[in-house]
Amino acid sequence: MMIQHFTNRVNAVFNIFQENVLTNAQRLRAVGPQWSPRRGKTCSVQQAATHRTYENKDLTCGILSGKVAITKLVTLRIADLVEPVRVDPPPLRLFLNYAHGDAKHLDELRKGLKVMERNGLLRAWYDGELIAGEPWEPRLLQELNEADVIVCQLRRDFLASDFIMLTEVATAFQRKESGDAELIAYVLKPCLWKQARFKEFQLIPKGAKPMGRNNDKFWLEVAVGLQKALEKLQQKRASRLGRDLLPWRSLR
Repeated sequence: MMIQHFTNRVNAVFNIFQENVLTNAQRLRAVGPQWSPRRGKTCSVQQAATHRTYENKDLTCGILSGKVAITKLVTLRIADLVEPVRVDPPPLRLFLNYAHGDAKHLDELRKGLKVMERNGLLRAWYDGELIAGEPWEPRLLQELNEADVIVCQLRRDFLASDFIMLTEVATAFQRKESGDAELIAYVLKPCLWKQARFKEFQLIPKGAKPMGRNNDKFWLEVAVGLQKALEKLQQKRASRLGRDLLPWRSLR
């Protein structure tokens, strides 16, 4: 729709220029060959009047005025012809990975994510959203494979679970290495997380400090660390999406 709007505006500008040019060209029809804006060569008034080129994302039109064969070059940047468009990528899809014994701690994480979710930065999913009677494994794997960011809550119970480590975490590692998703983890309680390859990926807060006596401070640092990482990722996506929508890409 934006490209169609851009095309309509360019055509409208060309029509205005061409009307002015052809009006002057009719007055100068008896003058003879004129200088062309294309490489300085001579051409007829009619050819000069209808000359149009694309160059360096600019539109260049030849314009004749007066009774003397003078060509004025008027350069318009395409960006000036297009109304500013704000590109808002969709919310990042988060998959929250945790051990069921730590569900109460996951609730604390979800409280910190709520503001970011309300602001459109993310949409978090965890297996607590499964409907009663719904086959849990296919849905869980679907959400895991469609997530933009996989967040892991590290603790002994998490590392001890075969399904978590051999299925969920293995998939998360694979998607991270292929560039299909980001992997972020935080250490809930001291555990052997370094032996599980998590040291190769991003851990929050800084220093991978586990939760201490001040729970509020810990969850705030986790939320802030997540927000910074997600905003950086979202900016990259917005920049990439914006480049894909540039109207002059279709003019090359």
